Amino acid sequence: MLWQSIFGVDYITAFMRYSSKWRLQRKILQQSFRRDVISNFQPMQMGKAHELLLNLLEDPLDYPKHLEAHSGSVIMSAVYSYEAARRHDHMIERVTMALKIIAKEMRPEVVAVFSAFPTLLRLPSWLPGMRLKRVSPLAKELAMECTEKPFAYTERGLATGSVSSCMVADHLLKLRGGDCDSSLYKKSVKESAATAFGAGVETLLR
Repeated sequence: MLWQSIFGVDYITAFMRYSSKWRLQRKILQQSFRRDVISNFQPMQMGKAHELLLNLLEDPLDYPKHLEAHSGSVIMSAVYSYEAARRHDHMIERVTMALKIIAKEMRPEVVAVFSAFPTLLRLPSWLPGMRLKRVSPLAKELAMECTEKPFAYTERGLATGSVSSCMVADHLLKLRGGDCDSSLYKKSVKESAATAFGAGVETLLR
């Protein structure tokens, strides 16, 4: 769990150890993306596919960016009811930046060394070989931003009635009149949503 905490992603479901918290996040994700539910996303996915085709027609040479934007816009709509910009969406670009930093710095050999000798993290960041310590604050900031801001967007939309059915909105509605621990459940919804968001964007990341 060392490197996950360094980059501020230790709450991501895929990185957690088996526990009651992990089971709750798994339950939230399973309820949102089970087989009998995912068909509800098809109209939205069709619309996003049309946007992708338009982008490819307008600028075919920039197809890697179009594909990244497409995968990000689909998952953000499904999770947060957030309509991403066709190009250069701020939130998608921020989570893409965070994922690229983590993918570049968390190579197996780096993880092995720092896991075996965690005291190395006490060394100053300006020393050779300590790039991980130099870039981790930015990655942690980006991870927190991409967890908090989309969730807050859906919360505000739910309060004003401006968001449609999505993973976060549906689970927050369950809290109304429920008898579960609302603070724990809300936190788990937020972290599960961040897991889905990151996984959706990372699907086509290069």
